[in-house]
Amino acid sequence: VLGWGAHILVHGAASFAKKLGVPPLVIGLTIIAIGTSVPEIVISLISAIHRTPDIAIGNAVGSNIANIGLVLGITAMVTPLKMRSRTIRKELPLLFLVMLLVSILLLDGMLSFLDAMILMGVSSIVVLWLVIQGMRRHTPQTVLEAEVKKEIPRRIHLTITVFQMLIGLVLLPIGSKVVVESATYIARLFHVRDIVIGLTVVAIGTSLPELATAIMGACKKEYEIVIGNIVGSNIFNLLAVLPISALLHPVVLHSQIVLRDFSVMFALTILLYIFSFGLRGPEKTTRFEGFFLLLVYVIYLGSLFFV
Repeated sequence: VLGWGAHILVHGAASFAKKLGVPPLVIGLTIIAIGTSVPEIVISLISAIHRTPDIAIGNAVGSNIANIGLVLGITAMVTPLKMRSRTIRKELPLLFLVMLLVSILLLDGMLSFLDAMILMGVSSIVVLWLVIQGMRRHTPQTVLEAEVKKEIPRRIHLTITVFQMLIGLVLLPIGSKVVVESATYIARLFHVRDIVIGLTVVAIGTSLPELATAIMGACKKEYEIVIGNIVGSNIFNLLAVLPISALLHPVVLHSQIVLRDFSVMFALTILLYIFSFGLRGPEKTTRFEGFFLLLVYVIYLGSLFFV
């Protein structure tokens, strides 16, 4: 329900923007790029309302870890991923800068309202930067434009697009409420901390649609879209998903979030950066490297429950 609601909402919003004459490139760099984080955003909002911020924080950080270790790991095992230099030169360094900013803000062990506003402000700047960069490298038929045009029908009635958005707006809160309440119930039933459930059950659940999309995209040889969506999702998880809980209530963080989970997130991102340069070929992530990413993720999951 959550994944379907997000898909319908993003598809409807993209169609609506196209009806208003917004260029496909801008749609792809804003609505569709941010749309991959919509389930995480709504889950974090519902978690904050239910006063279970650990699930929200765990979801944001856990999704980033799962996106690289689980999603890209399995996808690279299915088919090797070719990495283009633009993704390596711009998007990955941007992700590093965002992770560094978040780490600095969390040094005091708390995510305050001011911290949240800073991250949300940076999120707006990043969206603007992506659009400017996209327009600068604009060509008549870029890969991203081709993908957007393929996803959005040429002729679709305005009423249908509005109806799609309304359905998505209804399904998203319902699906998110079920996820949060189920996660809380599991945590209480097995005496597991909310943060662990957020890092595992909720994070993996919100990453499964991205896994399916990534595998399909890789099989179609749309490597840049696959990598770009994952890196973009990780950026917005930190800038838009993570601070949502703190907008309502200040969040006191467990020391493990900064020491253990952020370290794993940094390590996996560094591995992705290294693999992007190609240990066995230029700008190519091989099946072995995908297996290694997945292995690191499995070991990390084991440490959450057994260490």
